[in-house]
Amino acid sequence: MRCRVNTDFLSGFIGLLIFALFWFNREEWRPQSAVWPETILWALLGFSVLLVLKCFLRWQTAEVFVEGSRRRMLIGGGFLILWAVGMQILGFLITSAVVFPLLFAWMVREERAISEVVLQTVTLRQWGVWMAIIALEIAVLYFVFSKVLLVPLPSSSLGM
Repeated sequence: MRCRVNTDFLSGFIGLLIFALFWFNREEWRPQSAVWPETILWALLGFSVLLVLKCFLRWQTAEVFVEGSRRRMLIGGGFLILWAVGMQILGFLITSAVVFPLLFAWMVREERAISEVVLQTVTLRQWGVWMAIIALEIAVLYFVFSKVLLVPLPSSSLGM
């Protein structure tokens, strides 16, 4: 499906929708933990307005969805939705520890299937390094959100 759209307008409009969605649901935020999210929201509003203004000053359209596989886009998006929904049930740490390696393994499989270069088999050592990187990524995300930005992360609702 080839589609020509003004990506500045589309991005700005989606940014404005996201701003509105979070802005009108912020009464649940505690004042101590709302400083960064509100700052990010105001920055999102500013960039979104600039993109919308830019599109009217210099109207350009570009083809979107020209490259890539829609199936891969949908599956990748599905993994991220699974991660977001799973956090409400299993919590941030457990869901991240399950979904990120699955997403990574799927991406490696897909890359091997479409690559024109013959890829070597993945060694146990490579998997170990990749899993360590994923664990580090989860730890950094956890630290930044829970300790620096003071954003409460979902915890398991299963009573564990």
